[in-house]
Amino acid sequence: MDDLRSFNGIVPQYEWTCLGEKRIIAPMNTTQKGYPYEKDHNFGPYGLSFADDRWELRDAFVIRMKPKNADHPYDHKDIYLDKQSLAPLYSFAYDQKGELWRIIWHNHRWSEDERVTGVWFPGWDEVPEPRGLVVVSDMIANVQAGTGNRIEFWDAHGTPMASKGKIRRFIDVGRLTKGR
Repeated sequence: MDDLRSFNGIVPQYEWTCLGEKRIIAPMNTTQKGYPYEKDHNFGPYGLSFADDRWELRDAFVIRMKPKNADHPYDHKDIYLDKQSLAPLYSFAYDQKGELWRIIWHNHRWSEDERVTGVWFPGWDEVPEPRGLVVVSDMIANVQAGTGNRIEFWDAHGTPMASKGKIRRFIDVGRLTKGR
């Protein structure tokens, strides 16, 4: 669970270090929905790519988290946080030997970006320009095993799926086929 949205753990169980700032390219403001919401759009081979989506040059803080628990599978994880929104863009997780194990990256929808066409977050009388930053998908690539998962959150309403089989159909690339 630590990998979802880059960090989903208990903050005091880790040592935190700011490694500095970097300018990186990232899929910060998506214009594309993927499968299963757009049945014919699967973002490239195995659905694991944002290649045909919108990429931006972003300024980021690089934060290293190191587990205090020696039994944790990670030696450390470097998280790249967008300086403007403080949203995680990427994470690089390293195993106990210090070798790259997982790459985690996220795609967002952001109402503050006026360069994107279309109405994403329609306003209402009291709030004509609502603000929102939403993670719409996570991808986790296991570089050591050559596998990966893509998790879409376009319709995240908090209702759990009825079975583990349904969950696996959405996140396990090995189980995805076009049109299913």
